[in-house]
Amino acid sequence: MNRKEFLSLLLLCAATPKSLANYEDQDNPKWPSATSSEMNYILFSLYESPPRWLFDLPLKPTDKSKFKSSPMIGTEFIDEQVQYKTIQHHGFYLSSLLGNEIPTSNGPAVKMKEVLNNALVIRGCNMNKDGHDTNSKVLESSSEGQVSLGGQIASASQRPFKAIAVNGNHADLYKGVISSFKTPSGISATNCVDDQNYIKQILDLFKNDKEINSEETIKNFLSSLSEKLKTRDSFHYQKINKICKLPFEKIYKEFETLNAKYNNLIKAAHKNFKLKNITDTEIKGVKFPATFQINEDKSTDPLDYLGAHQFLDHILTDDDLNNIFKEINYELLAQRFALIEISLKFKLTNVLIINIDPFDNLKISQAAPLNSITHKIDGDKITFSANKSLGFTSSKKKNLEFTNDAHYIGTLPALIGYSKIYHLFSTCLFELQNTLKSSGEFNKTLMHITSEFERSPQKNQAGSDHGWQGHTSTLISGKINNFNIIGSIKESSSNILKDHFCTWGEANYHPGLHREMRYGDIITTIADIFKVKSTEGGISLVKEDPKGNILPKFKEDI
Repeated sequence: MNRKEFLSLLLLCAATPKSLANYEDQDNPKWPSATSSEMNYILFSLYESPPRWLFDLPLKPTDKSKFKSSPMIGTEFIDEQVQYKTIQHHGFYLSSLLGNEIPTSNGPAVKMKEVLNNALVIRGCNMNKDGHDTNSKVLESSSEGQVSLGGQIASASQRPFKAIAVNGNHADLYKGVISSFKTPSGISATNCVDDQNYIKQILDLFKNDKEINSEETIKNFLSSLSEKLKTRDSFHYQKINKICKLPFEKIYKEFETLNAKYNNLIKAAHKNFKLKNITDTEIKGVKFPATFQINEDKSTDPLDYLGAHQFLDHILTDDDLNNIFKEINYELLAQRFALIEISLKFKLTNVLIINIDPFDNLKISQAAPLNSITHKIDGDKITFSANKSLGFTSSKKKNLEFTNDAHYIGTLPALIGYSKIYHLFSTCLFELQNTLKSSGEFNKTLMHITSEFERSPQKNQAGSDHGWQGHTSTLISGKINNFNIIGSIKESSSNILKDHFCTWGEANYHPGLHREMRYGDIITTIADIFKVKSTEGGISLVKEDPKGNILPKFKEDI
């Protein structure tokens, strides 16, 4: 028999393992076949939690908002220091980074803020937990092995794959958000790895015309398929035959076209667009020897004077720090968005979980290792020097990568690097929104931009720590007509050392909830939008008007 005949037989064979052929769709056996009316859920996880105040966390959204500044929190580099500047959008003050332009594939450039036209920012959520993996898992489910939010949404779908995911190179596949995805019948997500073509990884398993004509061949095929499906078992097994009939070559060709489209957009955004008071401004590295007035703590730690220039365990000394980012590579971001677009177009799934990794190929010409820096004190002055023989250049570190984990990223490389990430991410996000609008799917899609927690800035500007007492989730959909903000943050919050107080996003008391917001409220909100049972004990933060538009539920949020 040939492969297709075998697979048809496989589906009817009660003797074969449940995980392969005798599988019934326990999630929703009576649900109709897939139609365009099914809502799509796309979770973008900014794993390792880059500072959101640059992008979608408004720190002082109205004239009444109280704001305490920090030398590390800023959106522009003005007069040799970072300053927090804003622009207006739908009556709110947002990060001035959103006033910069991004390219489009079929028209003139637009402002970054257009990405948030149909957005609802939920801020001021206390995660009550700390840790990258711990909090990443909570984004899908707060309990190990429990049915997850995405799993509940996927259970109402008959599309071939329950969920398609890209874990990336930073998150632990078995500990992060993707590992938490689980449907009521225990199905997990199909993960794509970065060193292969995403769509071929998913579909090549089913594209095989070899003859299956003996008992031994059948046994070997079952064994091979079972082994391969251990990490990619998120589809309805009874739909194997349907998958085999997909137009593979057409999908592969369109995927390559989409990948090229997003790559071209990323390159255009990176090379042709300047970020005001960031990439159009010279931001100098440290020149040794460097002399300072001894600070009030009489500290001799170089980070207390040079922290703004820290990159991991080095102090940056380039003539212009912008040069470090001129040749960055972000091709994997393009492939992620191509995967989303192709998956929705061919209705492979209605749930996608995408980790957004940082870019690589940084070009650092000079940097001083912290362990090479010495100091001398002369009266009330302290002078730092560096042993140049211990420095490094990027030519010695192949594919030097930026990081979303900002513990050891000082104010200045953080401003440039994270602004770049959000600029390129917004470019792709706007293109995806336009595609969904053109296909009529934007009103049937909810995008969720999230991360494990906020960042609390360090006093010496050498980095920022886990701000798990704060969290931001941004929801984007055609069902959200106008930009709005839910939640409240504290005017003055400490960092982990309690030696620096400023406004960074810590949760405040919510009058409508009569308590601080919890992440269970966000999960319940999304479940409410999808009209599925919430997997958490939370309170929905939204309501629908008679036309089905999503609005804040509590008057305090309007």
